Amino acid sequence: MCIRDRIYGLYVLCTQDRLFKNCWSLIHIRMDPKLVAVDSIDKILNTPELFNGMVEKLFAIIDKDKSGGLDLNEMEEFITSSSSSMGMTTPPSKESIKEMFEKLDVNKDKILSKEELSVFVKNMLEEQKKALGA
Repeated sequence: MCIRDRIYGLYVLCTQDRLFKNCWSLIHIRMDPKLVAVDSIDKILNTPELFNGMVEKLFAIIDKDKSGGLDLNEMEEFITSSSSSMGMTTPPSKESIKEMFEKLDVNKDKILSKEELSVFVKNMLEEQKKALGA
């Protein structure tokens, strides 16, 4: 699966409102998938309303118990259930998810805040942009 499809997989998780649809309208305008993906990532990263909206929507999707924080079980469930739409042929192991969770949990309270999740989303988008050679 190509990078554009992986980015689109994350986007599919967040497409419930018009804000994100506007961001991804570039896909219909540009023909080069690499340029589309880079333009879309840049637009998300450089538009606080889009980036924060994406984080908010993603957080709400993952926070099944609506506690206002993401625990390891919620992250495991989310990553496992959405891994195929993010371009993974097999879901990551529970151990690798736990390791990632512990790195994201900066204050070590075993709960991810929106701020901690936003660091993850930003890093993921920047890594995808690098993978595209931008």
